[in-house]
Amino acid sequence: MTVDCTNRRLKEVPKEIPKKTTNLTLTINHIAHIKPNSFQGLENLIEVDMRCNCVPIKIGPKDRMCSQSVTVDNGTFWNLKKLKALYLDGNQLSSIPRGLPPNLSLLSLEVNNIHSILKENLSELTDIEWFEGTEGLQVLDLSSNFLAEHIASDTFPTNLANLQELDLSFNYELQRAVWFVLWANRTTVNIPRLATDVTCVAPGTQAGQSIIFLDLQTCQHNSLSIILYILLTSLVLSSLTLSISSHLFLWDAWYIFHFCIAKLKGYKRLSSQSAIYDAFIVYDVKDPAVSDWVLHELRVHLEEQGDPCLQLCLEERDWMPGCPLIESLSQSIQQSKRTVFVLTNKFLRSGSFKTAFYLAHQRLLDDKADVIFLIFLDKPPQQSKYLRLRRRLYRKSVLEWPTNPQAQQYFWFRLQSAMVTESHKQYSNLFQETL
Repeated sequence: MTVDCTNRRLKEVPKEIPKKTTNLTLTINHIAHIKPNSFQGLENLIEVDMRCNCVPIKIGPKDRMCSQSVTVDNGTFWNLKKLKALYLDGNQLSSIPRGLPPNLSLLSLEVNNIHSILKENLSELTDIEWFEGTEGLQVLDLSSNFLAEHIASDTFPTNLANLQELDLSFNYELQRAVWFVLWANRTTVNIPRLATDVTCVAPGTQAGQSIIFLDLQTCQHNSLSIILYILLTSLVLSSLTLSISSHLFLWDAWYIFHFCIAKLKGYKRLSSQSAIYDAFIVYDVKDPAVSDWVLHELRVHLEEQGDPCLQLCLEERDWMPGCPLIESLSQSIQQSKRTVFVLTNKFLRSGSFKTAFYLAHQRLLDDKADVIFLIFLDKPPQQSKYLRLRRRLYRKSVLEWPTNPQAQQYFWFRLQSAMVTESHKQYSNLFQETL
């Protein structure tokens, strides 16, 4: 027996329905609440159609949808043991009704507001009461809902062994769905429009391709490839940035750091009036050739053969062992009348030279005493900022060791003369007024 109560503005399931009814249609009504006793005495029902209830509105010539949510109590359909088909489309349901009858073979929930098919904490579907005892379900329609973000391999209805047709269309994009492709390839369930409408969105090489022809290796390794790409790119960029910054700014950062430490801790400037050395010699002690030239050429000519003889401060001879480098440099520069740099192109790029040069140059700013002399053993780089600065301030303070042995005697004469002459007296009027 079939009972059709379509569009009767019913607010509840009628009590006068004959008990022999097998097909009941209650579409397009105002039944907002379906209770367990709503179908009391109707145990012979085989099909129940309750689409578009709770103040339905018209969205087309024939189509309607519910403007409010219909409430379905747990176990409402449990006593309908003969029920085979249940249509609850367009009712704005927020979840799948629980306690469905065991013989149900068709469940349609199209155009609802179902965001999750999970009960709590995304537990496995076999533990959810919604499908308990419904292993015989053959057709499941969950299309036009909001399930895409929540369907995963461990939450899919794997306990529905007799499922023959599954409709998940219009659920937006299914994320990370390699498991779904694997399941679709081995299942016998009929999935409408699978070959034509179900396509891959990412990765880009597989975009628009049907999942039937999808290269699973590309999808499975896509996330890992992206992660590795990001990590390797970050590592390379970090290495390049660190290397370039270290090459360009390491010494400056080191100098600023120690300068700030000195500012915080406080410092007392050493007076240059009590100079005990005539000159402090700064050179590359790690270069045997340079050390040999300083000890056996420069020292001999200035200390033993000079007129007058000068007292030199040498790192290898006069520094106190164990004393910090910056402290030894500062004391040697402050306690010497001159600071002579014996330079090679290699030493010119070192941090030791830059530190000593800045400390010596600081005396020009603090004490208005220009104490720097540069002696180049190699051909000097013309673009060096240190060389250009010294030539601009005092040209005679820059000397080159001659390659012609006959010119060496003139070199020692020029050095001796420059050492005993006050540098600032050789400045132009512009620099004298500034100082």
